[in-house]
Amino acid sequence: MAVTRMKDPDSEFLDLLLADDPIVAERSTAPHLALSDHDTALSGLPAEHALLSRCLRLWAEAREARGEERDSPGGAHAAIPWSIPGFRLLCEIGRGGIGIVYHAHETAVGRDVALKVIPRKGGTGGGKATLDRFLREVRAIARLQCPHIATLYSSGTTDQALFYAMELLDGETLEERIEHWRREPHGNRYREAAEVISKACDALELVHHEGIVHRDLKPSNIFLTSAGEVKVIDFGLARGDEDATVTQSGALVGSLAYMSPEQVKGERERVDWRADIYALGATLYEAATLHRPFEGEPEHVFIPRLLEAEPESPRKLDPNLPLDLSAVIEKAMEHELTRRYASAGAMADDLRAFLNGEPVQARPVSTVGRWGRRIHRRRKRLTAIGVVGMAILAAAIAFSIWQVRAAREQSAGLALVEARSAAENYRKLMAELPAARSRAAEAERSIPGSADFIARKPVFAAREALTRIERDALSRFDSAVIAAQRGLEIHAASAELRAFLTSFLWDRYLSVEAAGDATERRRLEAQLLSYEPAWAARLQARGRASIASDPPDAQVFLFRYEEHGLLLRPVPYHPHRGLLVPADQLPQAEMRIVHEPSSELMSSGMRLGDRVVAIAGEPVSVLGTRAFRRLVESGVGGEIELERGGERVRCTLRAGAWDKSLWLQVAWCAEADAFPLVITASAALGRTPLTRLELEAGSYLAVLRREGFRPNFPLF
Repeated sequence: MAVTRMKDPDSEFLDLLLADDPIVAERSTAPHLALSDHDTALSGLPAEHALLSRCLRLWAEAREARGEERDSPGGAHAAIPWSIPGFRLLCEIGRGGIGIVYHAHETAVGRDVALKVIPRKGGTGGGKATLDRFLREVRAIARLQCPHIATLYSSGTTDQALFYAMELLDGETLEERIEHWRREPHGNRYREAAEVISKACDALELVHHEGIVHRDLKPSNIFLTSAGEVKVIDFGLARGDEDATVTQSGALVGSLAYMSPEQVKGERERVDWRADIYALGATLYEAATLHRPFEGEPEHVFIPRLLEAEPESPRKLDPNLPLDLSAVIEKAMEHELTRRYASAGAMADDLRAFLNGEPVQARPVSTVGRWGRRIHRRRKRLTAIGVVGMAILAAAIAFSIWQVRAAREQSAGLALVEARSAAENYRKLMAELPAARSRAAEAERSIPGSADFIARKPVFAAREALTRIERDALSRFDSAVIAAQRGLEIHAASAELRAFLTSFLWDRYLSVEAAGDATERRRLEAQLLSYEPAWAARLQARGRASIASDPPDAQVFLFRYEEHGLLLRPVPYHPHRGLLVPADQLPQAEMRIVHEPSSELMSSGMRLGDRVVAIAGEPVSVLGTRAFRRLVESGVGGEIELERGGERVRCTLRAGAWDKSLWLQVAWCAEADAFPLVITASAALGRTPLTRLELEAGSYLAVLRREGFRPNFPLF
């Protein structure tokens, strides 16, 4: 009943006394009736409060008729049989299966506390096992420092009982708040429930981190203080080896609706922190829908349903429930442990995401998903049906396999026809390439590069025709390969398709190898080996080569082209010793002034024999003299760094508008070597003629040195 508070404190006291809730009335009237004599208390009321006086007298008489203690400060229902040193017990707050909680006053520090007392004799409170368990619990709870867990002040033992004092809370439990929502429902309860459970998750995250499992989470064990804080309470029953909802002789005390399936089954070794997450989900389920899971079903029906089915979808009970909050509830209450939240912190993160209007990690369970999980839980019952079904399906599957195989063979045959047609077109285009290359070369020779654009149109036309044939040939090649690959994907056992594809790739491999395209050769090599691994020996076979010169007796050095980044670099090679120098240790590109510079270049500081180190701040690279062309084309010139006699010299090349003559002067006097060759006596193969040199497949460069062979070449 909602109580309207009045300014007059006595009137307010009267309202509390007449409240529907007897617990609230008992606790609220205790301060007013702290005196041992009710008559003395009532005689002090002013005459104008006659109605209040009469009500109080009737209430006192009713208490005496029930046999209650007149001198009980808190209005307890029975005399307090305990004497706990350092504490004055005021009234009983509540009791459970093994203990009683009192409102007490700790005299040493002058504060009110909640004192839990566990009897040593009688019930389940006696024995060494209980003492050990009590001490473990107290030590564990004492380690928990969290604003959402009631603070443990002290603990101790007497001859009569075990006890510990905790923070005294003022407010109501979540169970009482839910009852209020049932009486006066409002839409904001979704957010309030999410906030409360998120704070409870924070507390449980710390609890689980300390190796503690609560095992009895429910709305009555989540306390909402008058200051707006959330506290998880009743850890005393939570940490025992037995199920936390079992208090005496295996009796279930009101927590069945919040128990996880593994708790109900009694699988104690599987009951871990995820049982608490399930209980939090069940609590949030009730707070959000105002219905308990499997509400209204007796225990003998509830337990089988809990083990084999899920509760009603939260949104089915409350269509206004936000979808994300429903997804959080369903994930927390998953039947399988592995599908629940991995931790209470993860559940808290999702709830805060919901409160902040952000997407949550949990996804709603679809109707198909629900049925799939139900089937999974009933798999034993469905095994027999499955066996019969498999027998029926066996014949159908065999027939389907035959049909599929026939369809695959037909599709593979069509793919082979398509591949052969594309391969034929590829070979025709490849046959046209030599003539197209000849026409392009003839046009280049007949029309000098210095001619204007109009005069060089035949050159451009020949190049375009050559490029078109090469592009079309490559396109037909790809079409043939793709068609054959598609056929093999459909019918991998087709020997005819596999033979065609490997033969076609091998033809292309030979032509690419002859052209010296190492990158394409390696790509084709990988394709061939993916279809015919046995070809590895053929691809890696050593060939034979002979080297001769006229006149003979030339010293021979051999280099093998190896990939280095995006480039192919010649690396010193010996048939018996392999690569002689790692590719990353080869010298960088070089450029030297090998002819007498023009007077204009001499005036800028350039001399015969200079080694060019950098052009406009960029080191000499594989671009060679084209770097000079870029410098001249810029129209502003730039600085050139030279090396002369072991010293660095800088000169400036000035250029106005594009000056072709200046570029030609530079190109004539400078000579570049993009890949300087490493020539050492130990790398020599011998002298010409050399016959039957066994070499691995690849591209090679042979360098011959002898007197009379360009003796003035500066880089050697």
